Amino acid sequence: MKKWLFILSIPLVAAGLVVAVMSMHKYKTYGEQAAATRAMEAVKPAAPKPVPSKNVVIYFSPHADDEVLTMGVPLINDIRAGKEVYLVLMSPGSHSFARERINGAYDIESNRAELAGKKLKDNLYKSYHDPYKEHYKDGWLTRKEFGDARLREFYLAAAAFGIPKDRIRVYNVVNDNFLYSQVRAIMASYAKKFPDATFKTMSRYDVHPDHAMCGRVMDDLFREHIVKHWVAYLSITTDRIMKVKVPGSQMVVLRNPADKAILLRACKAYNIWKPTEGLYAIGYHSVPIEFDMLMKKPYTKKVPL
Repeated sequence: MKKWLFILSIPLVAAGLVVAVMSMHKYKTYGEQAAATRAMEAVKPAAPKPVPSKNVVIYFSPHADDEVLTMGVPLINDIRAGKEVYLVLMSPGSHSFARERINGAYDIESNRAELAGKKLKDNLYKSYHDPYKEHYKDGWLTRKEFGDARLREFYLAAAAFGIPKDRIRVYNVVNDNFLYSQVRAIMASYAKKFPDATFKTMSRYDVHPDHAMCGRVMDDLFREHIVKHWVAYLSITTDRIMKVKVPGSQMVVLRNPADKAILLRACKAYNIWKPTEGLYAIGYHSVPIEFDMLMKKPYTKKVPL
C-alpha cells in the first residue's frame, strides 16, 4: 500500500522547543499511523502563502476527545453547511490520569511517581487491569504508547465526522502545560495561511488550564486583528458540571436532528475496549460522565467575544 507523509515543524524559540505538525494519510496499521505522528523533525517551514479561506473553518482541539465533547455539535453543523473543515489537535494528551487506570497501577512515569507499584482500580470496568494477563497489544502502556493509543481514538472520531485525513493536523504540545508562546505560534501560523477563515476553540473561561489557554490566545489574536473571525465554546465540564455562567452564552444544537447518529459514532470511537488490538476506551476512562451527558443532551454553548 502506498503511503506518504508530510511533516512540518514550527520552531518555538520562546518556549525553547519545537512542535511538529503533520497530515495523516494511508497507513497499514494503527502503529504505523501513531509512529508517523510521533516523528518530529526540526525543519523550519517557509512562510505559508495565504489561500482563499472564506468557506474554511478550523477547529483547535486541545486534547483528543475535545473535538467531540465540546465541538462535535458545531463541527457537524459546519460540515452539513458545506464548510471546508480542518481539525487541529494540539496535544495527544499522554499525561492523562487514565493511563494508570488502564494499566492497573501507578509507575515511575505517573504524576504521583511516589506511588509506583500501587494498584489502581478501573472505575469504568470495576476491576484491576493487568496488561500482560489481558494481552494488551502494547503491553504496559508508557506515556508514549498511551499517547499513541489516544491518537487512534482521535482518528476514528475524525473519520466518524467525515473529515478527510489531509485536513487533520496533530501537534505534540505537552498536556497540562500549554505555554502561551507555543499555542500562539501554532494558531498564528493558521491565521496567516487562512486569513479569512473562521477559527473555533475553547473559551478563556474554561476550568481546564489548557482549554483556557487556547481561548486566551485566540482572543488575543482576534483583538490584535490577526484573526478576523472566531467562535469560543464552553466545555461540558465548565458548563454542565462546574456550572460556570458566562453572560450572553448561547446554546448550539444540531441543525439536523438526524445528525445525532454521527455524533454518537464519534463518541463511540472513544469507548472501544479491544486491548488486544490497541484500543483501550481511553476517552471513556477519562471522562465517562461527559460522554453520557453529551449523548443524552447533544448541545454545546458558545460564549460572546
